[in-house]
Amino acid sequence: MTTQHVKIKSSGIGYVPDPPVVKPGYEVTFEMDGRTDKVNVDFDSNSPFVGQTSLFVLDGSDPDKSSKTYYVAEWADGHYPFDVTELVSTNPEPPTATAGDLEVTRDPPKPKGK
Repeated sequence: MTTQHVKIKSSGIGYVPDPPVVKPGYEVTFEMDGRTDKVNVDFDSNSPFVGQTSLFVLDGSDPDKSSKTYYVAEWADGHYPFDVTELVSTNPEPPTATAGDLEVTRDPPKPKGK
């Protein structure tokens, strides 16, 4: 089974492999990478995952809650943008969202630079 990792870092979002292109049936694991805070992961409209709503929480302070794995639904196709927002901030400014995106395709992924 192929797994796409979405790494939530304090400096942004990283993908392994990159670009984040998946097919129906693939696993997608969202994981906190070097963060100990809580974040919302919020898909703009609907997520591409089996039985999953468009919003979930990751907690970097708890190893059992710092990652979540979902399976891409058979019906999923297209781009699925999402935002990651810090839940509790020590910064007096309002939390900012970091944008990410997953692409679900039925075609084989194209090599980088092609």
